[in-house]
Amino acid sequence: NLINLEPSSYIAGLSETAGITTINDFFTSSMLKKHRISSDLIVSANVLNHVDDLDDFMQCVSSTLNEDGSFVFQVPYAGSLISNCYFETIYHEHVNYFSGLSISKMMEKNGFFVFAHQMTDYMCDSIRVYCKKGSGSHSTEFKKLITEERESGFMDDTIYTNFESKAKEIRNNLRHKLSQIILQNKKII
Repeated sequence: NLINLEPSSYIAGLSETAGITTINDFFTSSMLKKHRISSDLIVSANVLNHVDDLDDFMQCVSSTLNEDGSFVFQVPYAGSLISNCYFETIYHEHVNYFSGLSISKMMEKNGFFVFAHQMTDYMCDSIRVYCKKGSGSHSTEFKKLITEERESGFMDDTIYTNFESKAKEIRNNLRHKLSQIILQNKKII
């Protein structure tokens, strides 16, 4: 009872070849008009950071997910990106970056609550979030994460201007090292 929803025609073909029922499309309300699906579990890994319309995506999750079902997603964690200056994980196709607070607001806006989360080391730290539909309360651990973000200044502009300064300093140091190598007539590969 597995359905793979895959927008890449190449990967969708591999999935079909492996015997997995596959819909070659994006997870949008227009796709759901063509394909009636329901699920007890929806898993999304490194997808939401690419989604242009998060409200439409979450409405699709809500309408597809059975009442007692779970939605599990993993996204790069903005807290680590900012605090550790992991600017190399910023890509043009990533239109969203997520903190505990932004996840909380997105879940509440769309009628979900977080019952668990875990941090992973994927992409310089990601957050895996487990949620359900309803008006339940976020887990104590997830609320603690949000409190830690607030206390660390995550909602203040200063943390972002410091991030910018650190990134520019790293860039300038690299440029200086590269120019020194070039001046010594060494090769850069």
